[in-house]
Amino acid sequence: MHRKACILVVSAAGGELDEFCRVLAEESGCEILRVPDGKTALGEARRKTPRAVILAEELLDMPGLELVRALLPIHAFIHTAVMSDLPAEAFHEAAEGLGVMAQLPAAPRAADARRFLERLKRLSAGG
Repeated sequence: MHRKACILVVSAAGGELDEFCRVLAEESGCEILRVPDGKTALGEARRKTPRAVILAEELLDMPGLELVRALLPIHAFIHTAVMSDLPAEAFHEAAEGLGVMAQLPAAPRAADARRFLERLKRLSAGG
């Protein structure tokens, strides 16, 4: 039986991510699995092999980039994006060497979901 691909969204944020997640689901065809913390995210990543993981800069139990580091041994080529309002240069420096594919606003909207999915599509196609 074929399992539906999933995108894991890791954040304790509530309703402010609803629009972003709705657009991700509608336009990707993926299941959107929302979890509040890094520990839960790691368990789901082991269980589901998500197509991508989108995470907050600060999680309930760890910094977001610590979760990215912890994901690497589980799925070395997993696509990750971090919701962060750090200036681009500071973000790039903090995330260097972790293979983070994108920085999203801390409170992403529908347009951010579309841009993320377009980039994910290009990366998945090898471009």
